[in-house]
Amino acid sequence: MRYLYLEITHSQTHTMKKNSFLLLFLILTLNLYTQETTSPSIFMKVFLSKPTVYENEPLLVTYKLYADCDMSDVDFRFPDFDDFMKKQIALPHYRQAQSERYNNRNYKTLVAAQYQLFPLYADTLTIEKTEFTLNARIKSGQVHGPYNYPVMIDKEVKSSSQLCYIPVKPLPEGAPALFTGAVGSFKTSVVMDVDSTTIQVGDSVKIAVEVSGTGNLELIRLPEIKASKEVEILTSFGEKDLKVDDKGMSGSRTIIYTVIPKQVGPLELRLPGFVYFDSKLETYQCEADTDFSLTVSDLVVQSVSTVAHVEHSEIAEKIDKTPINYKNILFYSFLLLFTCLLILYVSKLRRKQISHFPYLVGMALLLVGAVFTFPLLEGLKKNDTTSLLSETLKADLMYVVDVSVTMLAEDIKPTRLEGVKTLLKSDSINQGGSRRGVVSFAQEAAVSCQLTDNPEEFSTGISRVDSLNLSDGTAVGSSMLVATYNLLKGENTRKYIILFTDGNNNSGAISPRTAAEIAGKHHIRLYIVGVSQPKEASAQVSTPMGKRLITIPTEIDDNLYTELAENTGGMYYRVMNNEELNEVLLHIYAHIRENMSEEFVYEGGKLSKEKADLILEGLGK
Repeated sequence: MRYLYLEITHSQTHTMKKNSFLLLFLILTLNLYTQETTSPSIFMKVFLSKPTVYENEPLLVTYKLYADCDMSDVDFRFPDFDDFMKKQIALPHYRQAQSERYNNRNYKTLVAAQYQLFPLYADTLTIEKTEFTLNARIKSGQVHGPYNYPVMIDKEVKSSSQLCYIPVKPLPEGAPALFTGAVGSFKTSVVMDVDSTTIQVGDSVKIAVEVSGTGNLELIRLPEIKASKEVEILTSFGEKDLKVDDKGMSGSRTIIYTVIPKQVGPLELRLPGFVYFDSKLETYQCEADTDFSLTVSDLVVQSVSTVAHVEHSEIAEKIDKTPINYKNILFYSFLLLFTCLLILYVSKLRRKQISHFPYLVGMALLLVGAVFTFPLLEGLKKNDTTSLLSETLKADLMYVVDVSVTMLAEDIKPTRLEGVKTLLKSDSINQGGSRRGVVSFAQEAAVSCQLTDNPEEFSTGISRVDSLNLSDGTAVGSSMLVATYNLLKGENTRKYIILFTDGNNNSGAISPRTAAEIAGKHHIRLYIVGVSQPKEASAQVSTPMGKRLITIPTEIDDNLYTELAENTGGMYYRVMNNEELNEVLLHIYAHIRENMSEEFVYEGGKLSKEKADLILEGLGK
């Protein structure tokens, strides 16, 4: 800051006294225009809780903003953390800046965000830059008032953090055979739901296994039951109780095994001990096996008096539902027709001696026609009127629909979301033997409709896509992962994800690149439809004060979505109006049919198939 100094002589003293007020005003005015605007010092530091970690070991990342001036309207753009599973730690929505001295200078600091990152593989991984924009309150170089108060102005500042690199070590060799990737500190508890040790063939025994502790709980694979005799084992996931804070991920996960014995005699069940790697002790830990001994007896035959009475209406209902035997009907029809022709032939011969050759030829043709007609009609019964479509497109498809607030934009009428819903409701692709399901997503992802070949169930699922209680956000990666998980439970060998969104990923534990890689490794093709115009759009949203019209900017990464779709053998489309939206499924299905004979094998990415399976299994509810 520069100031103006005036040299005053003795002869001017008397004049100065008369004009002191005028001179003071002159000095202040000159100083006003000769001061310089100050440059603020604003930067972001990234703190890592450890200099190096093992794969799957949690790493705490803290983003801290430093500024030597007041700040407002701070906006952050954090990376997707493609090589990690991420969990953001909840911070207070309203938090005050703290004072801190750094490099002999006073700063105001603000913790912008904290993440627990779980490295997905061993390598030197990169934590990308975090960009931020804010308004800094700085001195303008001007002053006002008799005490020279500086005039403050707002200056927009754009900057970013530095790249960070974290060496990720592979887990030590010599892991036990039952090790499936659990890293942390855990303990298990096992409970069986029967008191008696004697059960009957066909009865079910439920065994609940709970794993609790601290570590990569969402990525662990729970132990599986082993049986000494033939049994049927059904698996279901119980409650998750997970918490993420600066100490890591803690809580519990439960899996429930339903065991149904099929043979009489003694039955031994063994639950292998849970194996995990303790990163603090740097050793593998294995808990003891849990054994159950049961005796399986034969079924008890009930007496006649205990047999339930079947009502006449139930019998009638079963008869109504009995499928018609078309082959029997055709047989008797042709038999009747043959008998009529035979009678006609005999009567003709009695009345007049005519050549019987044409009648014999006619009857022979009739019998030949019957032989070929039976399998044809049987085939029509099986394939119905959509046999052609079932041969050209028999697949499992998951439609993934963005239901965030931005999908209320009205550049597609009546809104982007309603346009997509109308399109999917009018789609008849299920008639070809395919099954369809729906995943809705905002800040989280949820299944609105499981895979089904029932048009009514699918239509009902489409109607539910905007009635889910999902916080606002765009979890593209998580939604793709949920769709992949559900497709792998499907029966058809061809599997596709068709995703509709109008924005970029800003929520969820898994980045879109990682989710697309997992889908590709399971031979699932990804089709992405960007639903928005290149410019901003308006939308009507509900507020406590009623409906309000807001402006929604367009933020969609066409290059990223093109890369993800094409890497999995699919396509990316950008639709900007209703006409293009209504045609996009035809283009997608045409692309699917053109490439049906080509077996897609995904070769990219660094995740192993086993690691991809672990991430998918972590979705189990």
